Amino acid sequence: MKRIVAAAWFTLIVVMCFGQTNSDTSTIYRNGLPISEDDTVTNFPGVDFEPLNHYNKIKFEALPQKLQEELQSNSRFSGWRDSLLYFDEVNDRYYVAIPVDSMVQIFGFDARGNVVTFDEQPPPDQR
Repeated sequence: MKRIVAAAWFTLIVVMCFGQTNSDTSTIYRNGLPISEDDTVTNFPGVDFEPLNHYNKIKFEALPQKLQEELQSNSRFSGWRDSLLYFDEVNDRYYVAIPVDSMVQIFGFDARGNVVTFDEQPPPDQR
């Protein structure tokens, strides 16, 4: 009787072990999310990303008149003549990168000459 019970338990354990290893689970988990072969997620092309080169170099004469007057009259922007001028087509902004001491101050202007953004960074060769 003990042999029959022991054999039954042994058979049950063996069946359970082999049954678990032979189960076909095609679901893989990455970062806690299930990924399977029948996953219906579609990768979309980069059409949704904004264009990378929407900054265009412009000359001083291409700036709006009010912005030209602001750059020439305000001492805060005194180094603008030594800098490059850019126009951002997407946001309709004009950018002036002015070198000041060991940093570069980047001013963003609207068409009326108002400062709408400001950033200060080290020069590109020091990044």
